[in-house]
Amino acid sequence: MGRRSGGDRPSGRRVRGAGPSGRPWTSRTDDRGQEKKRDSGRGQGKERDSDRGQGKERDSGRGRPEAGGRPRWQSEPPAWKERRRHIGEATAGAGRAAGPLGEAERVANGEGRRDVVESVDASELGRRLRALGFVLDEVQLGKLARFHALLVERNRVLNLTRIWNLDDIVVKHYVDCLIVLRYVPELPSPLLDVGTGAGFPGIPLKIASPQTHVILGEGVRKRVEFLREAREVIKVEKLDIVGRNIDHEFQYPVQGVITRAVEDIADSLKRIRYCLVPGGIAIFMKGPNVDDEKTMALKKQGKQFEEIADHAYVLPGSDNRRRLVIYRKKPQEAPPAETTS
Repeated sequence: MGRRSGGDRPSGRRVRGAGPSGRPWTSRTDDRGQEKKRDSGRGQGKERDSDRGQGKERDSGRGRPEAGGRPRWQSEPPAWKERRRHIGEATAGAGRAAGPLGEAERVANGEGRRDVVESVDASELGRRLRALGFVLDEVQLGKLARFHALLVERNRVLNLTRIWNLDDIVVKHYVDCLIVLRYVPELPSPLLDVGTGAGFPGIPLKIASPQTHVILGEGVRKRVEFLREAREVIKVEKLDIVGRNIDHEFQYPVQGVITRAVEDIADSLKRIRYCLVPGGIAIFMKGPNVDDEKTMALKKQGKQFEEIADHAYVLPGSDNRRRLVIYRKKPQEAPPAETTS
């Protein structure tokens, strides 16, 4: 067999035409008669790149979607759109996806993994909470079950929480939030949840205390979009979402602040000193080893804040120890009266 001309390049007839971008392309037929096309402008690739560019996120710190953009988490696999339709249809929560799923779809959706849980209905959620000493009425359980269904669905895409096991979600999320009401039965209102993440503790507290005006503060855009969807699903009033980080520039007056973020107490007090009104309280959901944080908070913020409570407890249904540390913002001192000569 003779050597081909032009090295190893296949021989064949050249054909010219216009590619999708309007620029000329060159075609060559290979040894099997199959035509190969090359678009010198590669316009299709550029169009796809521009389409993907609309879905890119920009962390503006204000939680607003970029103009003309689409949050990345909304670009779901087709099978999820059918699953999504079930969320919020019934008070008892969402069920499993309708219709059969292919094997690849089941694997992609996490089915078959023992650490992945599906939605739980309101009655089962109520039974688990009652066993741990927490009682919600039927309406509240329905809202919490719908929130749980949305959390499970969105967590597959957004990675909102590392906790998948149902028992752990009930204890480490719902009970961990609701237990605050044992020590602060009358929540201050408005209550600002700083760094709420996926809505903890603000959403469970709002469901259990519907009269409280709750403000969820979160700076990560994908979480802000989730919180807005959750608000539509649970259908509550007086639940506001601030799509930005809470810092000294946030000066909307609130009577109370709550957070279970990992930030040190001293830094959190500094962050909220302009929005928390004098006499308002700041509630910190902490682990057992918080004494060093308290010492530093007294040193740095002792002029403006005073500690008024420190409750140590163990989460029911677990051996996890917690501390609920509460501070009050000191009243502002009146300026000295002017003296007249």
